[in-house]
Amino acid sequence: MTKEEQTIWFNYALSDAKLANSVDELAIGWMRYKALRALTPREFSVLTQRNLAGERFDDMVDAMVADLGR
Repeated sequence: MTKEEQTIWFNYALSDAKLANSVDELAIGWMRYKALRALTPREFSVLTQRNLAGERFDDMVDAMVADLGR
């Protein structure tokens, strides 16, 4: 896929996301993404291990998002 084709595909995907989700849902998704991107590999590994032990991944990420504002 060329760079131009990637840009076109991205624009279509972004338009679809805007149509399928509210602004609030998009903002929450962005905040979750931001929280996960800030993790070190070791921190992400701990998160994964907690998930494998039975803790809900989404709940853990949402708790991290809540801590971003503090």
